[in-house]
Amino acid sequence: MSEVILDFAEPLLSRASNDEEIRKSIGLAILIWNLSLLPTEGQSEQLEQFWPSLQADSGDELVEDARSIVASLLKRKELHFQDHKRAILDYHISDTRDGLHLDVVSTVI
Repeated sequence: MSEVILDFAEPLLSRASNDEEIRKSIGLAILIWNLSLLPTEGQSEQLEQFWPSLQADSGDELVEDARSIVASLLKRKELHFQDHKRAILDYHISDTRDGLHLDVVSTVI
């Protein structure tokens, strides 16, 4: 599943310029991955709870960017990863001599 998540996160990872951005990109991708496993109504409910706090912290422009990223990743999951039904329960990113390494704990829902 680690490789699947990295493949899923590729659009975010391709824009990351340092390890911190890579870590944040993977975390966001996992959040959206798990969100995608909810029914559409559940996705909408979760996102509607999230947007106001993001807007209060960061403003309208960031919320619009975030909405676009979320929509793009949800569509990516639907188009390319629809057969993967495993939820990510936990993950760890470690530094190795070859770069960052992702380990995930997942379960079938």
